[in-house]
Amino acid sequence: MAKEELYFVNVEGADVLRRDILESSKNIVEILKNYENFKKINEEKDNKTEELKEKIKDITSLIVKLKSDLPASKVKVPKKNPKVKKAVASLKKETTELDKLKSELDDIEAKLNTI
Repeated sequence: MAKEELYFVNVEGADVLRRDILESSKNIVEILKNYENFKKINEEKDNKTEELKEKIKDITSLIVKLKSDLPASKVKVPKKNPKVKKAVASLKKETTELDKLKSELDDIEAKLNTI
């Protein structure tokens, strides 16, 4: 076995270099910790999504079963009354006209106050 010659090199600012390396290592550990947390959350999300899909599948099958078990009926669902829509639209128009009148009155009052 041959003896290896050892060489020592003096590094200027070794304490600063050591601190920088330790801070970098600390940042890497934090990043890895956050990544593991992200993976855990993502896995939980996937599990919840699968649970939701199963529940939706169960609900749809129950709805189909309920529809097949219910007797057929010829009852029609009444449509929304168009008169109500017109009344609501006219109320909206009245409020907009009222707002216009209020704004005009405010403008006139402002002009009177400047005089």
